[in-house]
Amino acid sequence: MYRIQEDYLDLWFKKKNRHPLIIRGARQVGKSTLVRSWCEKNKLDLVEINLEKHRRLNSIFESLDMDTIFREIEAIVKRSIPRKKHDEKKSKIILFLDEIQETPMAIPSLRYFFEEYSNIPVIAAGSLLEFTLSDHTFDMPVGRIEYLHMGPMRFDEFLIALEEDFLLDRLIKNIKKGSKIAETAHKEALTLFWQYLFVGGMPEAILNFKEERSLHDVIPIHTNIIDTFRSDFLKYAKKNQLEKIEKVFNFAGLHVGEKIKYSNISHETPSRDIKKCLDLLSKAKIITPVYHSAAQSFPLERQKDEKVYKLIHLDVGLMNHMNGVTPENLGALGERKLFHQGCMAEQFVGQHLLSWTRPFLGPKLYYWLREGKIDNAEIDYLIEVNGQLLAIEVKSGKSGTLRSLHQWNRSTNLLLHKKSIRFDLNLPSKQQVDSTEASYELISRPIYLAPWTILNDEGKKVI
Repeated sequence: MYRIQEDYLDLWFKKKNRHPLIIRGARQVGKSTLVRSWCEKNKLDLVEINLEKHRRLNSIFESLDMDTIFREIEAIVKRSIPRKKHDEKKSKIILFLDEIQETPMAIPSLRYFFEEYSNIPVIAAGSLLEFTLSDHTFDMPVGRIEYLHMGPMRFDEFLIALEEDFLLDRLIKNIKKGSKIAETAHKEALTLFWQYLFVGGMPEAILNFKEERSLHDVIPIHTNIIDTFRSDFLKYAKKNQLEKIEKVFNFAGLHVGEKIKYSNISHETPSRDIKKCLDLLSKAKIITPVYHSAAQSFPLERQKDEKVYKLIHLDVGLMNHMNGVTPENLGALGERKLFHQGCMAEQFVGQHLLSWTRPFLGPKLYYWLREGKIDNAEIDYLIEVNGQLLAIEVKSGKSGTLRSLHQWNRSTNLLLHKKSIRFDLNLPSKQQVDSTEASYELISRPIYLAPWTILNDEGKKVI
């Protein structure tokens, strides 16, 4: 199945000054499969070693003796790897170090792969790699490695997997040209959107749905993935944390898009312990915090409040599974409301916004919140792109008030170049909003277009 990261791998492979690449992402998002599939499509000679099966190599990598390291790898894969120091001729061999977190000293050795054998492309990946990268005791090869962040499959990748290429092509062309989307195409896209909400973006779930076309058959796959996440707790949480992290894990899946209050998670557990559990789940990439930013200047990070945040889950399909959503009650909701007052829609948009961020940077999300006795308001997401501040509202149905957008446009810095975007179930539109509170242009898009680039008025890419 096609992954957008293949395009990034193409660019990386062709770079003149190419660094070893580390693919980062949650368990089972398809990191290893991506490398194998990409090598096969490009007819590259893949040399793969699973370091989980060869943990004794940690001491070999620690030596930083490249001749010894290559000899050990060759003995394991039972083949020679042609190499010459400082050879400028590009190699078609891809050396893939999978599960690199199991031999942490392999990470600093990547510097010497680059400095001594830069002609040999090296890719590394691993589950729960974030814990190794954040808690390392070795010197990181700063400036000698690159990162590629990877999440679940996007809705457009879902369409390609289901061989809906014609519909996908029409939707992209129409939105880029600013032309109308045919009503038939709109209805088809909404039907597939509802299917994606249940299936989600985990590759195994999409592959099963592609082959069986049964939503019910996806349920055991979601169950297995959630159970795998739970079994991983033993790898990164202390024994006295297991009960606490289980409670936080369940809460996070059931309360997407809600401002976090530690007392709502547990009255008995100290706040510092809950925060530790949230941090662990965040490192495991199961959840992502979305921080409040005052949004009065760039960058948004400068004005974020680390004490005010909400969460989104790794994947909308897994989130719905944890909420007990079935194909029957998903269909019964219809267009009137998405599950839990719109959290399903907010999750869908949030995980796709994360996929929009540049792949070599750690994905971050922000939102805007005003709390008061009368004038409560919340903007679901804020994004800073090319000198523009984009306020993104997600509506669960075809209608919804604009009160929060009014307040945000009135309250934020008038000198900022801002745009207001709303995702809902309607066809695309653009309108000038003039009220006693604020005046601004509102761009509305059907929610299934969230995976694609947001365009400026000239049709050029903003994201």
